[in-house]
Parts: sequence; structure tokens; C-alpha cells
Amino acid sequence: MSGSSPSGKAGCWGWAIPLRAFREATSAEADAHELAELYRLGIPCGDALAVPLIGEGVRLGALLVATPANEGIDLDHAAVAEPADLAARSLTLADDFGDQRRERH
Repeated sequence: MSGSSPSGKAGCWGWAIPLRAFREATSAEADAHELAELYRLGIPCGDALAVPLIGEGVRLGALLVATPANEGIDLDHAAVAEPADLAARSLTLADDFGDQRRERH
């Protein structure tokens, strides 16, 4: 199974948005095509935003947040960036802890 949609755009199943945020190391908003693709997959959302998880300069992943369709909720970039930053710091600390534990054994 490939990671491409029938249109040839990489990232079927909603992966395009967080993948773009990860690759570009900046937040990525869903465009109309991506929102339509999510709707087609049974995930109707009014808006979607992905924020990269970056810990100590290393890209670790991305956090995708979507609002329900027809709710009129605007995504606040800062409100999404805060938990993404916290998650990235937590992942970095967990990795550091794991490294220290392995060094002791």
C-alpha cells in the first residue's frame, strides 16, 4: 500500500498535513483539497492544522489538530503550538532518560 492518494498527492489518510509540517519544520494548514480528502475518509473537519514537534533542534514528529465541521471554531496557532512544544520537550526528556538508563546497565 502506498502513501499516495488517487490524485497522486502524497499523504492519503490525512498524512499530507503533518508530513508537510514535519518536512518544512513549520506549521501547516489544511488546504481545501486536504479537507475534502479528510471528509471523503469520514473525518469531516472545518479546519486542520499541523505543528512540528521539534526538540533541541531535532524534528521528532508533528501534532495534527482538527476542528469539527460546521462548528465555526477557528484554530488558534499559538494554542496548538503550546502543547506541541510541551510534547516535543517531553519526548526529548524521555529519550535522554532512556539514554542515561541504558548507559548505567
